[in-house]
Amino acid sequence: EHLLKCILFLDSVANYEVSPDEKRKETGEEIIKRFFNSKSPDYVPEIPDAQMEECTLNFEKNPSKEVFCSCISLLHEFLRGSPFREYQENMYFDRFLQWRSLERQAVTKDTFRQYRVLGKGGFGEVCACQVRATGKMYACKKLEKKRIKKRKGESMALNEKQ
Repeated sequence: EHLLKCILFLDSVANYEVSPDEKRKETGEEIIKRFFNSKSPDYVPEIPDAQMEECTLNFEKNPSKEVFCSCISLLHEFLRGSPFREYQENMYFDRFLQWRSLERQAVTKDTFRQYRVLGKGGFGEVCACQVRATGKMYACKKLEKKRIKKRKGESMALNEKQ
């Protein structure tokens, strides 16, 4: 659960950094109240109090995008340690590596299982298909070269591919 608080903090700071100027002060105050207050249920004890105070003072002086950078780097340093080692020993890390290796495989016609036709157009048809390895569903557009050449649609097909 304490790692979830770290993730919530990192997400909140990412949201703060992209928030418009008129909302940034309000968003920053919410972060300070929610994550830097020891009585708050989302308090992040992994960031030292001195660092929290420094971030708070810098925020009050100038609520810039970079105010929480030092807190983020300390939190990343913490997460690189024992939490990451625990994750590497966990079965979810093995699943993640399997998933990444599947994603890196080259895409061929055998990668997909074809299903029904979803629609037809001037140059071909669109079919529902499923990636065999992951089960993810996609729409696959099949173009017939003869039709494209007959109707002089080469540039359109190349533009669509890009």
